[in-house]
Amino acid sequence: MLTLTAENLISLVLLPLLGAVVWFIKGAVAKADKTRDELAEYKTHVAQTYLPKTEAEIRFDKLDARLDKLDERLDKLDNKIDRVLGAVSGNRRSTDKISEV
Repeated sequence: MLTLTAENLISLVLLPLLGAVVWFIKGAVAKADKTRDELAEYKTHVAQTYLPKTEAEIRFDKLDARLDKLDERLDKLDNKIDRVLGAVSGNRRSTDKISEV
């Protein structure tokens, strides 16, 4: 029969417990390594895909300036069209008056 001595207690309880702790630590380290690699990959993805805020602001400012120029050009074109239509309708009125006489 097996007697419980200090050596047997170490063999039966402490060694499996130590093995479980080592196994847990090994798994935690592997998970931390995997998470670190995924984070590095994500940081690379973000750097390649998205613009920094300052770059986006610069691009929006340029776009806003171009839209302002386009608005000015459209206003000029609208004024020219109004002048042409005003001249054409003014000519029609004068020819209408002549034909009435």
